[in-house]
Amino acid sequence: LSIPRAMQKNPIFEKWKEKGEARKVIAERTLNFFSADSKDALARGLAVKEKIKFDTALNDLLKSGGDEVTRQSLLQAIRKELPALPLQQAQQHLRRSFRHKVNSLRCLGQRVVMEVLKVSDGADPAEKKSAKR
Repeated sequence: LSIPRAMQKNPIFEKWKEKGEARKVIAERTLNFFSADSKDALARGLAVKEKIKFDTALNDLLKSGGDEVTRQSLLQAIRKELPALPLQQAQQHLRRSFRHKVNSLRCLGQRVVMEVLKVSDGADPAEKKSAKR
């Protein structure tokens, strides 16, 4: 008899501190739950030339609540982990799960998320050179 494990909302804390590939893998797994439209909206938000673009893009994603494809993807994962959960509770869990996914991206950081989404920095190369001097 196996004991069902609770759905883990965030990866183990030590994984957040690791550099390189581990953080990238966590970001890829998190972004797999999002629809192509949600990923595009996030990428567009990250491509602007603002200092606070990362938080703005993630906050806009939170405000939207995710599109139907993203919600179905998360609901499918919830039903897989917790099959006996009543639908009403699954819907509540869905909102929390979406918020946790967005906050996971926030914890991983802008550089990792931009790298996974293949978004280039909004600043021009000439601006970067002048900023370094």
